[in-house]
Amino acid sequence: MRGHKTGGRQVGTPNKVTSELREAAQAYCADALKELARLAKHAKSEAARVAACRELLDRGYGRAPQGIALAGERDNAVTVNIVRWSDAEKETVLSSTQEAA
Repeated sequence: MRGHKTGGRQVGTPNKVTSELREAAQAYCADALKELARLAKHAKSEAARVAACRELLDRGYGRAPQGIALAGERDNAVTVNIVRWSDAEKETVLSSTQEAA
């Protein structure tokens, strides 16, 4: 039966490898943030400084939402949020669209 899950982790069960990898990476976070701050101030390349600043801001405040304002019916504002999908999400949408056709 297509789409029926028959094995693997139960829904909501964390991936042990992913959590171990995340914990190992978090051990370097303080040093990585210090390096980003150093690059933001002292990198020779302006592109490197901008990239370091962007990374620091993204981590400190979260990524800025991406939206497009369009004129709607009777001049009501319409907001469209652009979402970045993972490859798995794209595949799911494409396969469900093809099945519907």
